Amino acid sequence: MTSINRPLNPCHADLRGSASAPPVLDHVVEELVEKTAPIHCGFLWNTQSGLKVCSQICQYVSSTKSSYLYAGWEDMATYLGLNPMHIKAIKYQFNCDPTELTLKVYAQSQAATIDKLVNCFWRMGRQDIIEKSREYLLALASDVLQSNSQREDESGISSLSGGSESSSEETRNIIQPKFLPFVDNIFQNNFTNDQSMLARKEISNQSQTNFCQDEFVQWNTPAQEEPKEFDCYVMLTFASDGIKIAQELAQVFRFRVPGQPRIGVVVLDEHADVVNTLAGEFIYSCFDQDKSSNPINQKIPTSLNGSVATELNFEEVPVSKAFVKKILEIELILSKKPLDVTKLKQLAASEGGLINDDIRRKVWPKLLGLDTKKAVPPPSEEELLAHPEYHQVVLDVNRSLKRFPPGIPYDQRVALQDQLTRLILRVIIKYPHLRYYQGYHDVAVTFLLVVGESDAFQIMEVLSTEHLKDCMEPTMDKTSRLLNFIYPLIKRLHPTLYEYMERSGVGTMFCLPWFLTWYGHSLNQYHDVVRLYDFFLVSPPLMPLYLAATIVVHRQDEIFCADCDMAGIHSLLSQIPDDLPFESLLKQATKLYDDYPPNSIEAEVTDRINKELQLRRRDDKRRQATRHIAHRGWQNRLAAHWAIVPRFIPRPLQVRYILVTATLVGLYAYFRMADALSTDSVLSVR
Repeated sequence: MTSINRPLNPCHADLRGSASAPPVLDHVVEELVEKTAPIHCGFLWNTQSGLKVCSQICQYVSSTKSSYLYAGWEDMATYLGLNPMHIKAIKYQFNCDPTELTLKVYAQSQAATIDKLVNCFWRMGRQDIIEKSREYLLALASDVLQSNSQREDESGISSLSGGSESSSEETRNIIQPKFLPFVDNIFQNNFTNDQSMLARKEISNQSQTNFCQDEFVQWNTPAQEEPKEFDCYVMLTFASDGIKIAQELAQVFRFRVPGQPRIGVVVLDEHADVVNTLAGEFIYSCFDQDKSSNPINQKIPTSLNGSVATELNFEEVPVSKAFVKKILEIELILSKKPLDVTKLKQLAASEGGLINDDIRRKVWPKLLGLDTKKAVPPPSEEELLAHPEYHQVVLDVNRSLKRFPPGIPYDQRVALQDQLTRLILRVIIKYPHLRYYQGYHDVAVTFLLVVGESDAFQIMEVLSTEHLKDCMEPTMDKTSRLLNFIYPLIKRLHPTLYEYMERSGVGTMFCLPWFLTWYGHSLNQYHDVVRLYDFFLVSPPLMPLYLAATIVVHRQDEIFCADCDMAGIHSLLSQIPDDLPFESLLKQATKLYDDYPPNSIEAEVTDRINKELQLRRRDDKRRQATRHIAHRGWQNRLAAHWAIVPRFIPRPLQVRYILVTATLVGLYAYFRMADALSTDSVLSVR
């Protein structure tokens, strides 16, 4: 073995002095950005060097090894500015690489250049991808620029898009490919202005791709097929497994375009030939079955659509004359000293709440007694990255794209996501005994959008140590206990409905996201979310559960129309319709709290939890008894076998007989397994 401290050979000093240092990564990125800036991302599927770049990206982004980011394609899609609906749809395309599909969707835009892709990996911290694909990227840039200068029609490249009067300033100097990779129509929703010819030939299998002499792909565009006529189809799933996935898929495939239907979920009962559905949504939604995720609107009228939207609607609500007077009244209170906080709380809880976000920005901190002038410096980036919850927070923040206003610039949205991540981590770093839970980000993002990061941190600090403290325990035991408060309340409001829900066994999980997120995760209208936040900020911590009880009772007709089973009622209640009369429900919840405060029903909640524990223990004992009987059955069989051994074998040889028998059985099992493996390998080769 050579010593690492051996002296250097003086004869090689000149060679060492003339050797160039390895390239600095910053310079590499600058070089790649400069050379790939005019090249459209569609060339990743038009040249051999582009295909190699695409292969390298897919290999390293889709990797699930411990040294790489898990599900890195979602981060890439977010940085590239893909629509949240597209990201969700990619997640459920199980027949292809999500990274390649993300690149294909990104390539549908005329402004999708490769330099933005390089910058994306740099911002993601994925320098390994840049290093591995550097040579291929330079080769791709050289091929495209050389072929563009020749302007040969057979090269598969068009000239610069600047010759088109319809081209935007952003795409004027971009070399556009002649063909773009094919994607389903659902991914072309945001690229209607790009009328480029789409290649109808998939290139996922390189062996089926034809290259001509100049290494550019020749694509064949098949004739347009006649549209197929379909009857109404629905998404089917079994009640015990798959219902949540099906509901997420249904949300992915819903469109916000007027006139297009939404997709409901039909649940099949495993124990009877009965179809259970969401009340009021029997077969109101369907989708094209031709390997596409486009809902069809020729069969279903818009009036029969479901009631759950996919994106948060930020449309402003008209302000009435009465609310204008209320705004003036609030402004007058804010201008006086000392501040009348009691009056502000009354106005926040009354009809309409604080009316608009400009008022909320001023009033929300004052409702909690905060001094916004005392800004707390945020922790360093090293502290944020070192926190054990960092990666989970980042994943949840990336999934919360629907909570941001649509149409905001890409850079602003990324900045808001970074602020949201920092806001959440600041709270749990300052209070180590608090545990982050999924849904906490839905609360934090609402305050971030209204008051900004600094004030939002102070608000979340108060809420995390008061209103939400039971939800931030290491376990969900306290939260599960609190959810049981809704049943005594429902019993007092509607005893028949209470018995019906108890008989169905629906439990309390349907209202868990309502309580954890203050309904922020479940509502589709932004003005409803902030209105409830006005109310909850000046209410006791358990008020969201009292509101949950009033919502359930308000939907009693829908519940009674649903089948009395857990799956049907849970599916119904887990979706909150857009047309709930929240002002009336908030008044009912306030009266319900005054009539039955938490301490008056505490004993009933305790009895309910104890009964559930007894039933659970009884079920556990029954399962253990069943396993014990099965285990004893094998023991009895073995005992009967060994009972005949002394009759035929002398006692000194019995131990030897047992050892030999066990050895033979083990050898037999080994050879049988080896034979099965060899058979499988032969079949796989064939």
